[in-house]
Amino acid sequence: MLELEGCSLYRSHPLGSGAPESLFEQSSLNLGQRKVRGSRLPHDILCPVRLNLTDGLSPKEAAVLAVLNNAMLRSVRDAHDEASAQLMTAGLLPNPVLTVDAHRPVGSGSARTTTAFGVGVSMDMAKTIRLHAARAAARAHVEEVDLGVAWKEWQVAQAARLATTRLAMISRRLDLLSRQIQFETDTVQHLQIAMKRGDVTTIDVGLHRSFLASLVQHRGDLERLGNRTRARLKLVLGLSPKVRVHVTGATSNLGVWRLLPSADAMIRASVKTRLDLKALRQGYKAGQADLRKAVLTQFPSISVEISYQRDENALSFVGGAVSITLPVFDRSQGVILQARATRARLRHEYEARVASVRADVYRLRIQDGLLGRQIARARRAIKELIPLDRTEADAVRRGDVSRLAWQETHRTLFELRLKHATLIQNRLETRLALSTVVGCCLDRLDEPKHRAVRPPEASR
Repeated sequence: MLELEGCSLYRSHPLGSGAPESLFEQSSLNLGQRKVRGSRLPHDILCPVRLNLTDGLSPKEAAVLAVLNNAMLRSVRDAHDEASAQLMTAGLLPNPVLTVDAHRPVGSGSARTTTAFGVGVSMDMAKTIRLHAARAAARAHVEEVDLGVAWKEWQVAQAARLATTRLAMISRRLDLLSRQIQFETDTVQHLQIAMKRGDVTTIDVGLHRSFLASLVQHRGDLERLGNRTRARLKLVLGLSPKVRVHVTGATSNLGVWRLLPSADAMIRASVKTRLDLKALRQGYKAGQADLRKAVLTQFPSISVEISYQRDENALSFVGGAVSITLPVFDRSQGVILQARATRARLRHEYEARVASVRADVYRLRIQDGLLGRQIARARRAIKELIPLDRTEADAVRRGDVSRLAWQETHRTLFELRLKHATLIQNRLETRLALSTVVGCCLDRLDEPKHRAVRPPEASR
């Protein structure tokens, strides 16, 4: 097979029929022997973590695992190679053009003549003039693509954290429901015996059976939600649906919450930390370079040629030629207007994204405060009701209080605990949403160090 130096050859690469290769193909995540440091990630927006899945999958571990193993991110990262290829193309000089011509005299007067020929080399200098601007635009585009890929990785990581947190809190609520269902089942059995003795009415038994049925239905709804969340988590993590995933608690101490910075501080930090805003700034920079390149295209196109010729009388000539395209009709007006419109669009898109971030931060910051106060009220109510529930339980065992009287107190305590767990889940998800909006882990925010970044200004 003949191969030319510096030339590429085409090779067919058909699509495979199988699923993408995964880091984990076994049927469970019992991976104590597999430990991956977070420093292997391509950027530092994720909180540092060391993967050790023997004790279950935590939200932080799920975030790192998703970035390493998500199937969608593989195609997203291919955009870097495409942008790098465009950068290489933008940095190449135009190829010289070799011209060879020959003319053999014929006819009655051609006896003492020879074959005339000419050789010339020419190059279009217009692309050379625009080379620096083209390189700057392509280089900014590569940085824009890389930042866009990193932003996608951050979103995938946050989706994994959200699914893991939600699944852990659903398990906690299911545990509360299961214990209450068992308690209500025992109560119904106790009331049925009491009804036979005539101590309670059929209405009392019917009410508790109805409440028991509603609890069972609620548990079924929550189990279906957990199944959907688990399937979503496996997809984000790039795992087979057959893999068994065990998640750990969303936080070690649900009663302790880190104080958040002010909304203004988080907005200033987001302009600096959000990778999509950095990508838009690089895109605006590329738009500036594209506009400069478009302005340069309105200058006359110049082609320089060096030639050697020999005529039919064997006389040789060495010379050259310069060709200039006069911009009489087409002065690249449309290209320049399009580049200016693109630059204006990028600027307005950046401003709209910053405004959206500002609105989301204020909304989520206020929502976090509201949930915090509701959690505190629910916690105080639970703390006040627990001693009463224990006292009535002891009284029921002694026979001083009927089970129906204790039943109301115990049911109220259960509803408060279930509401408390739901509020905690809502606040955890709110903080994850706030972390996604800001563009980094909230634990990394240091209010005095963040300064506002001014939006790109249009050149005049």
